[in-house]
Amino acid sequence: TDLDGNDYEIHHEFGAGGSGNPRGSLLAISGELYGMTAFGGANSIGTIFKYDSSTQGFEELHEFSGLDGERPENNGLILVDDTLYGMTTYGGQFNQGTIFSIRTNGTEFAVLHDFSGTAVDGANPRGSLTLFDNRMYGISWGGGEFGEGGIFSVSLDDFLLGDVNGDGLVNLLDVQPFVDLIFNGAFLEEADINGDGVVNLLDVASFVELLIGP
Repeated sequence: TDLDGNDYEIHHEFGAGGSGNPRGSLLAISGELYGMTAFGGANSIGTIFKYDSSTQGFEELHEFSGLDGERPENNGLILVDDTLYGMTTYGGQFNQGTIFSIRTNGTEFAVLHDFSGTAVDGANPRGSLTLFDNRMYGISWGGGEFGEGGIFSVSLDDFLLGDVNGDGLVNLLDVQPFVDLIFNGAFLEEADINGDGVVNLLDVASFVELLIGP
């Protein structure tokens, strides 16, 4: 529709075995629209999609699996360089939601944070991330000291969870520096796998999961 509410058109209908029940807002980038659905996809728990306004082509960029996120509720996407960042309200290692990134071409999907719902973390994030001073800020509906959510932020520079040696990968080369952090009592955001604000033995199981994959 135009700004006066005239010339209403339907450009794409969800369902029919694909993405379903879109939530949140669309992000426009050079004639392409990006968004998310809360249901649909191979696992019926949501997708990330792209719609080309010139060709009317629709493409699913990612189908959530549960461990990598589930059901983005009223969540939108933001763009930094050629990477989209967003959140899911549920799913992840603790089923409390995730922060993720994905390239605009649908490659290199990564979970950047699994919300744990603990007193030092949030749970079930809603809305969109906001970029400010090289950090992304957002709001969680639950979790925190009083169990009623909070405002959180995460750095764009320190974003690959598990990449303890800083080479851009999560692999066996991260094991020794991870162990060193635990024994030295030091903190590194990439090594705080369970998001409780400290790096200790409670992070080991989740770190192993990152190494071997889902």
